[in-house]
Amino acid sequence: MKANVFSVEGKKLHEVNLPKAFESNVNSSLIKRAVLSIQSMAIQPKGASPRAGRRKRNQCWTCKIAKAQ
Repeated sequence: MKANVFSVEGKKLHEVNLPKAFESNVNSSLIKRAVLSIQSMAIQPKGASPRAGRRKRNQCWTCKIAKAQ
């Protein structure tokens, strides 16, 4: 397989032979899996704590005020 090499002005300079890797078929499902894997690494895992809404403080402020009086 050959590819054209162009100058900065856009004129064709010469052709180069490409490695055999460029002749193989493209596996789009493999590329999609790789892209999704890389993108999912950037997402921070999120989720509510199992104890959310059930946590209690040791004592409430009004209890301390009532005991002080």
